[in-house]
Order: sequence, then structure tokens, then C-alpha cells
Amino acid sequence: MADLQFILDPTKNAESVQAFLEYFHLSLQRMDLRYLEELLSHFSTLPYENISKIIKLHNHFEEKENRIRLPEELISDHISFRLGGTCFSLTYFLQTILVHHGFRTYPVMADMRAGNNIHTVNIVVLNRRKYLIDPGYLLNHPMEINPERRRLYKTE
Repeated sequence: MADLQFILDPTKNAESVQAFLEYFHLSLQRMDLRYLEELLSHFSTLPYENISKIIKLHNHFEEKENRIRLPEELISDHISFRLGGTCFSLTYFLQTILVHHGFRTYPVMADMRAGNNIHTVNIVVLNRRKYLIDPGYLLNHPMEINPERRRLYKTE
């Protein structure tokens, strides 16, 4: 079985980042909050869905290392079929894009009403502030994490 730590290395998958930039007609810009918002605006057009995961599991159930939808597959399926992914594949792809743009980011597990640790999001550290980035839950803007300030975000 392939080394999953190597497979899930966001410093890899440069081809998927380039495909994302080309598809959305983006270029590398300064690493700031405005550019982060622009990246998220485009990334949020990749839908949350699980049909692609079901198809992948059906086709590769016996091959554990091929069950994972890596960024290259995700962007290719989006371009060809308008597919997206689950919170796990979307979060990893977004983390990969952000790492390749120089952002400091890491994934964290999250609880939902349905259970504990069943969702994943990214945390981005920018100018000593932390932002929650959640591509699998229609949060298409960075949400600053500040324990002294309550936030309510409405999505369309």
C-alpha cells in the first residue's frame, strides 16, 4: 500500500493547483486577505457532493490507496463533469492551493450535530490572525477566529 503521508502532502499536487488557476483565469498574487477571499470565491464554485466518492469507492473498493480523491482528480472531474467533493477532498485540495500560494494553513477536524469529528476545515494563519476556511459547508469567506468576538455568517 502506498504511503498515505506522502500522498496527502499539500506541497505536492502542483499540477492541480495550476489547473485550478488556469480554469478560473487566476494568477499568483500577493499573499493577503483580499487574495485569500478571491481564491475562496472561485473555490466555492466547486460543489459539496458525495456522488463522486460513491462512484470512486465502487470502482476502487479493493484498492485502499486509490479510494482517496486527490486534487488532480477533483479539479479534472470539476472541469469535465462539474463535480466537487466531500468536505475531506475539498479541504485537502484547498489546503494544497493555499500552501502553493505561500499561505500558512492546516486542517482540523470538526464536530457537527450528527457527530463528533465527522467534518474537516482549514485554519489559515495570516498576519498573526487565524481564519476558519470551510469549503465543505458553503462558508465562502474567511471567518476570523476571535474568542472575544461572536460571528454569524449567512450563506446563500
